[in-house]
Parts: sequence; structure tokens; C-alpha cells
Amino acid sequence: MKLGGTVTINNLFYDTLGSGKKEIVFLHGFGGSHHCFKALASHLDSNFKSYLLDLPGFGESKLERAFNLNDYAKSINDFIINMKIDNPLIIGHSFGGRIALKMAELYHYKIILISTPIYDYRTLKTRVKLLANKLFKISKPSADYKNASPLMRQTMNNVFSDMKKISFKNIDGNKVLIIYANNDKVVPKRVAYYGKRKMHGSGLIEIKGNHFAYLKETVLLSKVIENYA
Repeated sequence: MKLGGTVTINNLFYDTLGSGKKEIVFLHGFGGSHHCFKALASHLDSNFKSYLLDLPGFGESKLERAFNLNDYAKSINDFIINMKIDNPLIIGHSFGGRIALKMAELYHYKIILISTPIYDYRTLKTRVKLLANKLFKISKPSADYKNASPLMRQTMNNVFSDMKKISFKNIDGNKVLIIYANNDKVVPKRVAYYGKRKMHGSGLIEIKGNHFAYLKETVLLSKVIENYA
């Protein structure tokens, strides 16, 4: 089963896969689009209905003003309410994981964080920029970070500044699963373990690969999701 289209609230483009009763909202990383999670969602289509979004400023979703992390979280929460999605699991990769984390803080969703920069360590912004070209090739976005509009650059600066503002005390660690890759040069293992310490009761899983390991480990991750959801 496959549906899709543009939802009017916040002009978010989305696609769907699956017809299961449980629902998942997937949030791609910086420079990505709804295409990024299609392979993983296809392994879940019998038990889950997956919503694959283009985040504001990426893919087919337009950005009319500079966003911050709260804006992204509210935009996705408004989408969930508008679509009448019932208590979904939120899964985010990298930048999308940051949004998922904020949604757990503000709206108390159950989340899975994949290769997510849980705190703003000094070299993170530089590392993301250095790997931007590789990320863009993998995720098929519409433009390169180097050619990003002033609006998009301001948005990303806002998001990086907001990284240090997460209130972990407002997040239920029992509703958080952290997944990291053993050869991730963008978000190293220590970041995942930091998140584990800050969110008591959270789960922690290591997979093999780099920052984009989720693109290859679809069978493994689908089993993890089925057991966790």
C-alpha cells in the first residue's frame, strides 16, 4: 500500500508506506528527503504505517522563514495532529534525531535516535559540513549546503545553537532508544553514551558502519524497531 501527497499545514510533503495498525513518523537527516527511509520502511510495511516526511527546507517542503529546533518540533507535531496519527513512534536520523529529541522533550513521544548528535560538542558543526557533500549524494537533496540560501543557513545556525538547550529532565528515558554506528566519524560513540547517561532508562544499540549505516542495515533495524515499538 502506498499513498502520498502534500499536506497543507506548514506545507509539509509526505509519502506513506505500509498498512499496519502501528504508526511511525520518519525524520531524515540534514540535506535529506523522504526518500532516505524508504528502504527501511519497506521492511516494516506489514505491521506499520510509515509516514516519510520532507522536513521544512528540504525536498518538496518549502521554508518561508528561518526555523529553530522548536519550530521543527512544532511543525511535525502539528502534522501528526492534522493527520490524526495515533501515538506514533518517531524515528530520526542525525538532524532528524535532534528534532525527535526535542519532540520527546516537548510532547513526550516515544523515539528512536539513529546517529544523532545528542549534545553540541565543539567539532560537530565542522564535521557535518565536511561530510555534507557525501550526505547530499546519498540522500538526493535539491541543493548543496555550500549553495544554501541565507534563509537555510540561518536555520541551520539556529538549530546548532539550540543543541545545548535540550532539557533532559523532561524526557522519559524509558521511551528513548539510541542507535549508533561503530565507525561513525560525525557522531562518535561517546555521544551515544552521553545520551544514555543523561536519559536514565534509555536503550543503547551499536550497529556496524558509518554515519549512514541505517541505509544498509535495513533488515537489522527493522527487527529492532518491531521489538521496540
